[in-house]
Amino acid sequence: MKQSSGKIVHAFALEKDLEVKRVKSNTFKLEWPKGSGIIFEHLEINKARWFDIEEAKRKILKGQKEFINRLINSL
Repeated sequence: MKQSSGKIVHAFALEKDLEVKRVKSNTFKLEWPKGSGIIFEHLEINKARWFDIEEAKRKILKGQKEFINRLINSL
């Protein structure tokens, strides 16, 4: 999926019961402020939760709603 910003997002789905308490995040490093040489390490995921379809559509970025629609249509 390509967002309005031009960023390409790769989304996936699976049919399985996953425990959100067991989700573990990778980290990424970010220099902030830019050019300062100060590097912070951040989690990519700060919280995992399940949402019903309508709530997911409200929470997801506008450019990513098509993923949910495709998923629903594939069922």
